[in-house]
Amino acid sequence: MKKQPRLLLLALLWCPMLMAQNHYSIQVGTFLEARKADFDAIQPLGFVYATKMPGDLYQIAIGGYETRAAAEKVWTEVRSKGYTNAFIQERSPAEGQEVAVIQLATKSAVQAVDWENYVRAGDLYAILNDRTLRIVTGVFPNVEAARQQLPAIRQMGFADAFVRTVNTIALTRITEFETGLKRSLIPLDFSQTPAAPVPASYEQTMAVKSPDMTPRNATPATPTTRVTPPPPAPRMRTNVKRRSALELQKVLKAEGYYKSSLDGYYGDGTAAAYKAMSENNREIQKYRLLAEHLTPSGTATTGNALQDAINTLPNNPAAPGVIAAAKVPVAKAYQAYLSYQSNGRSATVNTLMNAAIREAFVGKKFTTPPPFDYQATYAYDNLEQLLLHLQYIHSAPGNTIAAPCWLFQRHPREMQQVFERYASVATPGFLLQACDQFLSWEELSIAQAIAIDLSSDKKPDQKKIAQGASLRAMLFLAPESLDADVSRDLQTWNDKLINGLNGWATRDPLNQRMATAFKAVYFQSQARLEDFFMDKGFNENDAKSLALATLRTVVGYHLERFAS
Repeated sequence: MKKQPRLLLLALLWCPMLMAQNHYSIQVGTFLEARKADFDAIQPLGFVYATKMPGDLYQIAIGGYETRAAAEKVWTEVRSKGYTNAFIQERSPAEGQEVAVIQLATKSAVQAVDWENYVRAGDLYAILNDRTLRIVTGVFPNVEAARQQLPAIRQMGFADAFVRTVNTIALTRITEFETGLKRSLIPLDFSQTPAAPVPASYEQTMAVKSPDMTPRNATPATPTTRVTPPPPAPRMRTNVKRRSALELQKVLKAEGYYKSSLDGYYGDGTAAAYKAMSENNREIQKYRLLAEHLTPSGTATTGNALQDAINTLPNNPAAPGVIAAAKVPVAKAYQAYLSYQSNGRSATVNTLMNAAIREAFVGKKFTTPPPFDYQATYAYDNLEQLLLHLQYIHSAPGNTIAAPCWLFQRHPREMQQVFERYASVATPGFLLQACDQFLSWEELSIAQAIAIDLSSDKKPDQKKIAQGASLRAMLFLAPESLDADVSRDLQTWNDKLINGLNGWATRDPLNQRMATAFKAVYFQSQARLEDFFMDKGFNENDAKSLALATLRTVVGYHLERFAS
């Protein structure tokens, strides 16, 4: 199973987005009950589009452009038409993320478009470049999902359609304002069947359902499911030559535990040598004991009553009451979840979830547009749709409540599908409780304990630590292969870290012992992680990058001074 999509969240967190240009647009102004015909005077200057805001307000814009010079030329003309408050908006690629779409056609941005022909393909977006308009449909969870839908799109008559990726800063949602078509409200559907959208609205859906609303797939409201035990560490492959095994062998040989040749294969000799060192090295023994007493991430009381209630919901009879008393949007979403678990689909579930979405998103400021239509009204006919929107609410502006581990443990099939969709649009602001399955493996827990002790930060930044732990949980649950730029960045970080430690080790014998112990468990951890990701179907190179990404979430923050 070869996985092609990029892990966009990693790219956002750790390396610059490598795109050629920033994106520029002209923000014309905010208008009440705007119609496209109201802006006939500037239509010849470029593609005019709107972003719906609360209270029948519309933010009107024109363009985009790949250079400031091009944007300034149009800005001058827009102002000359009487829109003196217009301004140029500049956005960098780092503000967005790469997503997969299917391009349907390329048109002139200043000429009429037969939108009725294109709406058949599903949700529409525009990629704007001066006077060129590229019409696309999507957004798809990854390139492979888009490719699977390409034949169906072509069968609709779009013979030249093709899959491409684009940064979200260059995507403009096509709505009734741009098309002039009166359409039913159809929320974005991230399923892999864009030709068959979900029902137009909750009211429409309810109109065709039987009055008794018979529950389906209902389960008890007070679940007794216990948290599943962490997975065992994967077995090491002995037939893969890799740098992690070679570097481990160097450390083991220098300490006198490894007697064979430095071949880069993790064979029985390497395994026996590491076992002997881990049992006899004083530093490793010390930090093994310390690691046993570290509080696992995500299991301690947080000090936030709602977070604690959500974290313990499957096993805490008092948790539903705490959630019901809370007034924040995410609490309403979990009330909807509990109702669905008790009674299946119902008007109560729909009312609670739609209220939660509105409160979480309407009127908020966004760095990047939300990945779904938060002003739509949804009917929750299946658990997967509810869980997907629950993740969106966790990533809403201002939310501080992390998504709990037990959702993935209690609903593995649904959450795997949800997470694969969500991962392509996830932002660094998304909080996932640090389930830390990786840290149940001894070598990784020891590496973390040593890294914490080596940290120069007397007041650790808990937000950064939590962000790394969330990312680590994502890597465990639904990893995606990394692109070449992210992989190079990770290798550079790894080399700087080891070189920094080696330089520090020369200053004092105690430093040398600490560095040696750390490198042994670090390279052992890297090899173990590589096997974990290879077990998931990744090739050796992808597994190496994902292993380094995981290690960086474990030790990177604590050892920043060595890798700078």
